[in-house]
Formats: sequence, structure tokens, C-alpha cells
Amino acid sequence: MSQFDTIAITSFSKPLYNSLGKKFIKTWEENSKIPLHCVSEDENPGITLFNNFDKVCPQFNDFKEAVLKKNYSRKKTDKVIKWGRKAHTILYFLRIRMPKYIMWIDIDVLVKSKIPNNIAEKLCGNSLLFGYEEAFKTILAMETGLVIFNTKHQLISNLIAQYEDYYYKHKVLTLSKPYDGVVLRTIIDKTGLRRHCRLHSRSFRDPYVKPLMKHIKGHRCECCNAKRCRRQRGSERFWKESEQ
Repeated sequence: MSQFDTIAITSFSKPLYNSLGKKFIKTWEENSKIPLHCVSEDENPGITLFNNFDKVCPQFNDFKEAVLKKNYSRKKTDKVIKWGRKAHTILYFLRIRMPKYIMWIDIDVLVKSKIPNNIAEKLCGNSLLFGYEEAFKTILAMETGLVIFNTKHQLISNLIAQYEDYYYKHKVLTLSKPYDGVVLRTIIDKTGLRRHCRLHSRSFRDPYVKPLMKHIKGHRCECCNAKRCRRQRGSERFWKESEQ
């Protein structure tokens, strides 16, 4: 399979780029020949981008206004908007429907070793998508730090249509947990698409991905508003150790 049958995509804000994005892009370029398309959610931090977020996702402003009208806490509002940006970026690339595999990777991922050109084929194969199972207590979800979509699958149009309903028509705001991983899992479970997907139960710890990448969470404190909380310091220590 040609390496150009796969692209990797991600999006980021300027603060996220400065805290973790630089290292992700650096480790990706050092270890992978798969093209990486970056979308800036606000200000261009001075790198070559696929496009800026406003041009790629013009529907997002309506979504953001709908979120702000909900009676959410500030913390929840910020999360829904943040993950909404991610979902709108994914939708943009899915609607292009090329190349065969579109691989979303969170920018708080460390690439530890050489990425095989056929990683998407290995993980997703002929399935509709590859991802990791997760749960918020009793609510089933997906860990969306790494998701691979097969744009040539016969049911990809069904998935895209459902995805658009949840974000372009704001259906996501009817969920008790209106987050991107819950949306994707809800879609594949309720529409019968689950049997066409490959879901692994151990996020970033399956035998194939574990030697290649590590998902680093906590690039900024979302739990206590501190500039340097325990979660953030732990993330910074990992990055320092990984560069030695």
C-alpha cells in the first residue's frame, strides 16, 4: 500500500501548540513519512498549515453559539467547544473522502519510534473505523486520541451523515455527556455500525501501537485552574525524560 493512501490530521490552539504541539510535530516528522495536515484553531503559530480553522469549518460558529445558549457550567462549556472544534475538523476531512485512510491523532501524542507506512491498513484494514473503547462511568464512549476512518468503506456515507447531524444540527447537545468520544460511540452503537468497526479495549496500549506512540494528557490544567498542577508537571517530566 502506498504511504499516500493515508494522511494524518490534527488541530490545535496556539497555547496547545506551544505546550505540546511543537514536540508532537517534531517527533512525527522524525518518525513518519505519512503526510501530517495541521489545522490552526486560532492564530497561526508560524508553521505550514493545511488551512485555518475558520475556512475549514465555517459551521462551527453556529455550533459555538448553540453551546453558549445552554445552561452548562463554564468548565463543561469549554470542553464541549474544545472537542467540537476537533469534531468539525474531522468532518471536514471526511467530507473530502480521500485518501483511503484518514487518521486523526491528538496533538498531545508522543511518537516514540518509526511509524510504518501501512499503520492505518494494519489497524483498520477493511473496517469502517479503528479506535479505542472508553467509558464515562456508565456511559460508553471512545478514546479519540487516535481514530482511523476508512473513506472507501461502503458505509462511510452513513457515518458522515450521522456525524453531521450531531454537530451541524447540534444534536450533540442533547447528550448527557456532549463530548466527541461519546458522539462517535453513540453513532456506531445506535445505527448498527459497531459491527463494521474495530475497537480495541486498551487505549494506546495494544501491542501494535504501544511501541510507536504514547498519549500524553494534561497539557494544561483543567481540574483546578492552576498554571502548574500535578497533572501538568507529570506531563512535563515525561517530555523531558523522552528527550534524553
